[in-house]
Order: sequence, then C-alpha cells, then structure tokens
Amino acid sequence: MVSIITVEHPTRFQFKLTQAVQQLLQDFRVSVSQEPEQSARLTIGTELCAANNAVIEPYTAFLEGTHFCTMGAFSYSWSAVHPNMQVGRYCSIAWNVRLMGHRHPYERVSTANFTYENSFINLKKVEADEALSFPCIAYDSEPIPPIIGHDVWIGADVTLGRGITIGTGSIIAGGSVVVKDVPPYAIVGGNPAKLIKYRFSESVIEALLASQWWQYHYLNFSQLDFCQPERFVQQLAEVASEIEPFTPETLVLKDFLKGLERTDS
Repeated sequence: MVSIITVEHPTRFQFKLTQAVQQLLQDFRVSVSQEPEQSARLTIGTELCAANNAVIEPYTAFLEGTHFCTMGAFSYSWSAVHPNMQVGRYCSIAWNVRLMGHRHPYERVSTANFTYENSFINLKKVEADEALSFPCIAYDSEPIPPIIGHDVWIGADVTLGRGITIGTGSIIAGGSVVVKDVPPYAIVGGNPAKLIKYRFSESVIEALLASQWWQYHYLNFSQLDFCQPERFVQQLAEVASEIEPFTPETLVLKDFLKGLERTDS
C-alpha cells in the first residue's frame, strides 16, 4: 500500500501531496493557487494537514499555508487556515488572519508551563540538573478554532479568539482582535472588536437569514436584483420553487485519501 497519510492525531491527520492527491483536488475543484497549475504553490511531496472530519465543497480555494479545513462552496482564504476551522459558503478571508494561540491555565496559581507540561526544553533541563520532577497536571491548551458562517468577509491582519462564532453575513474590519461571537450581518472592528453597525435593518437581516440564499448556486441569481437586498429576497421567494439548492458531491478528504492508498497498493 502506498502511504499518503503519514501521521494521524485524534482530531487531524497529515498527508503528502502526490500527483494522485493533486488530481483529486483538481477533480473536486479545490484550488491551492491562483495559478492555472495546482503545483504553482505547493510541490509534490509537500506535507499537508487536515481535520479528520474535513468536508470540502467544490469551488473553494486555500491560497496560503498547508492546511485544509471544512469549507463551503465559493469560499476562499488568502490566510493559512487551522485544520479544525469550519468555514461556510461564499466567505472571503484576507491575508494574515490568525487564531489566538495556546491557552494557559490562568485559573491556577501560576500560568507558567511547569504546572501543566513538563516536556518543555527549559523544564527538562531543570529535571536533569536536579534529578527531580514536578507533579504537573495535564491541561488541554489547544486552540479552539472559530466557526465561520456563510457570506463572511474577514479583513487583513485579523486575530480570531478561541471558540468564537462569526455569524453569517458579518464583516470584520482589518486589524481587529475578535474575542467574542459576532452576530449575523454585524460589522465589527477594533481591539477588542466592537460593533460598528449592522449591514441592514433588522427586518432585512431576518429576511436574508430566513431565505438561506447561500444554499443556492450564485448562477441562479443572474436575473435577480442582487444590489437591493430587500427586493432580492422577494424575488428569490418567487422563484425558489423553480430552482434547486446546490448540493454537489463533497470531498470527504480523509476517506478519499484512504481510497487512493488502496487503489495505489
């Protein structure tokens, strides 16, 4: 059996970019570069990473980094993504968007690493010199990735907090530090990010959310007034019975990679 998956973790796995994997991404219309050739940015043999349950819809683009996450159709990221992030459809993620790092146990007497992780190099040297170890208590410091709704625009140089939800239709201004959930269709900015305003009136927001317009392919909207949200919702309601939700075959990455390994064995 040809090994494509190289390392498996409880929540994610690592795999190598092979020609077969490259072709799989192309077939599912998953881009890793703005260039026509997928190899323009990532070369054969590059070590990649994804969540064990990553599901990727077609017409997505991971344009930076070596990680893949769950991402909905027509979304793209110019920033490296965390493998356990979830990104909805029609999202636009700009450059240098980062997640806050590992959390320290501030509930304890000290936030220093000796209380929860004795494998750090500085602590190993202490144990070697003193021939003693400290009874540290394990602590899950892994960052909790955000959940990003549909039609979200995240500006450049944004930092996202642990475990937050970025609501559908929201906008995060460049340079912001987001530490709390962002409501649907809110525009937030600053450090820490605060509400600037909502994109539309409450009634329009409710109508847009109720319409779930993102479940459709945008080509269905060519005859609708997309520049006037209120009118768009009305028009969509009139034609909804005539158009089908966009339900493409999805790339369940780990399952397909295991299938490639069996095929190449």
